[in-house]
Amino acid sequence: MGHADGRCCIYVHEDADLKVARDVVLDSKIDYPAACNAVETLLVHHSLVKDGSVKQVVEGLVAQGVELRCEEDIRTALGDTKGVVEATEEDIVTEFLDLRIYIRSVESLDEAINHINTYSSHHTDSIITTSAQAAEQFQRRVDSAGVYWNASTRYPCSQLHANQDLPTDSGMDLVRK
Repeated sequence: MGHADGRCCIYVHEDADLKVARDVVLDSKIDYPAACNAVETLLVHHSLVKDGSVKQVVEGLVAQGVELRCEEDIRTALGDTKGVVEATEEDIVTEFLDLRIYIRSVESLDEAINHINTYSSHHTDSIITTSAQAAEQFQRRVDSAGVYWNASTRYPCSQLHANQDLPTDSGMDLVRK
């Protein structure tokens, strides 16, 4: 299996467990940043930006030196957080393959799904939420080969998976045909 395009997204819903969000986002980016299923876009519900919780979501990325390419409202919420830079138009469709991630806020689950269906590579996307209803809607409506709930986009190959004594490479072909 060769390298597939991978503009994978994670959406952090308004009710997300912030520790789960931090850990999943970190694993999805850091486990192997050049992988086709590494996260490249982080979508955060606007309520988590407004109340400052977005800082907890990205703290692991900051500690690992990931460059956070953020839209204006995210930059404002993160203040002087190390590694924050202004996002460009190209970032929306860039597969970075390194320690950079694009971050933007969304107003709703619908907006997150629409963003993913428009800009992701339809490879692997994930939602972080405590709501079974939101997760089910996300998993039904996101048009990607792998769609996860509270799991790393790197799940088939990640350390989180390996730590569960499961095979670290499932050999699945996740390219949409």
